Amino acid sequence: MQAEAEQGHLPVVAGDGAQPRGPVGVGGIRLELREHGLGDAVGQRRLVTLGPPDRAYCLAGARRPLNLENVHGLDPIAAGVHLLPMTAMLIIGSPIAAAVIGKLGPRTPLVAGMGLAAVAMLGLSRLGATASPNDTIAWFVLLGLGLSPVMVGATNVIVGNAPAELAGVAGGLQSTAMQLGGALGTAVLGAVMSAKITAVLPASWHAAHLPALSAAQLAGAKSAVSVGAAPITSSTPPQLAAQITRISHATFAAGMHDAFLVAAAVAFAGAVVALLAKRGNGTAAAHAGL
Repeated sequence: MQAEAEQGHLPVVAGDGAQPRGPVGVGGIRLELREHGLGDAVGQRRLVTLGPPDRAYCLAGARRPLNLENVHGLDPIAAGVHLLPMTAMLIIGSPIAAAVIGKLGPRTPLVAGMGLAAVAMLGLSRLGATASPNDTIAWFVLLGLGLSPVMVGATNVIVGNAPAELAGVAGGLQSTAMQLGGALGTAVLGAVMSAKITAVLPASWHAAHLPALSAAQLAGAKSAVSVGAAPITSSTPPQLAAQITRISHATFAAGMHDAFLVAAAVAFAGAVVALLAKRGNGTAAAHAGL
């Protein structure tokens, strides 16, 4: 085994009395997974996590609390309570989604879930700085309902289409795709939001005839606005502070708008990719209970 490891091979042992298939090289694993249809499944998982779920819906799970706290003035507990509908729908919807996928297969639930997530993202993108915090609740409920079949279905597609001897590899690919999609989602959506703030803030500041900022002051202002805060201090005159706050919150909302639109587009793309999904037919599904 040590010699095989040094040669870049992985020993594969089949269960349930099946004959071992011998050492499979990394390239062989990749080819065999592709033959079992896992290439599309992993691509789907990357799109899933680039758009909504976990860190991929960092906008809803991280940026929205910043909006609720810094723009609407809610305390952290109140902001967290406003996110509970999404979490509750994930908890309630996941077992229901598993039952539906067991009867219909993953394709229809995945397409429907990604579509619901995309609609929720579009709805959240329309909420401006003056929108009520309660306006997010319906969209969070819809987002949670959409993500439930997506998370369950993506696992079913990846692990369920793997043969028993490659179940561990398939599970590893699923986890890797999730982590990669989450990292890409955080980076891409954060970059979109930052670019919008960088483009809008100087123009809005100048149009409001506010005091000119140095390069260092402008960088500090952008940093504050990117988390929904206004670059003011206790010594800022009230009228000036109100004007800066209004511009800062409007700029932050504009950044959120663009980022949510990109997330919605990715979710719609994920719905298209989900049309390629097929019901798990590998023996790994039985071992995993899928």
